[in-house]
Amino acid sequence: MSDDRTGPARPSPIDVLIAHPEPAGRASLHDILRTQPHVRVVAAGGEVGETAAVAERLRPAVILLDDRVTTPDGIGALACRSRVILLTGATGSYDVATLLRMPARGYLVYGNFEPADLLSAVDAVARGLAWMSPVVAAAAVAELRASATRACPSAEPAAHPLARRERQVLDPLTAVLSNAAAAAKLRPAGETVRNHLRRGLAKLGGRDRATAESRRDQR
Repeated sequence: MSDDRTGPARPSPIDVLIAHPEPAGRASLHDILRTQPHVRVVAAGGEVGETAAVAERLRPAVILLDDRVTTPDGIGALACRSRVILLTGATGSYDVATLLRMPARGYLVYGNFEPADLLSAVDAVARGLAWMSPVVAAAAVAELRASATRACPSAEPAAHPLARRERQVLDPLTAVLSNAAAAAKLRPAGETVRNHLRRGLAKLGGRDRATAESRRDQR
């Protein structure tokens, strides 16, 4: 009898390029990645030009990129070839929000991730997913909320209570009466009607009678 049982599927191999300005930093990242047999570090360097040239030649699945090694334009160029995980020491909300606008797939903040987090980030990003340190995720949420607030329509002008006489003037006017007809109905001088109208429109934040009618009905 043949045994058709098979073991768990092996993860697909992941080629990784390390770009870090310090030899000790490169060695530390390499030591973490080598604990996973399916992850292969294909190269490691610390210069901007070197990183771009190696990435172009080897086309690794993932680039671990320290933000001191490149520029925003450089990250964009690398992201066209491989999936980038940005390593940064930035923790300020403004700095993190700026980094989030760069085309990386992952964001890891030094001091805010463990070796297991780095390995999970590499696996996730290689599959086309995203990965963020908690401090970066918090900044991303804050940025989304701010964007939603900016997208909201501006609030209506603050409500101002209409004087009784101003409402009496606006009511017939918004019923499609002319200034003269309103004056005849209310029996003040036409100039007085215009004065009440101007004050009423100003309080309602409108420039015409249609706007005045809409906002008056909300009072």
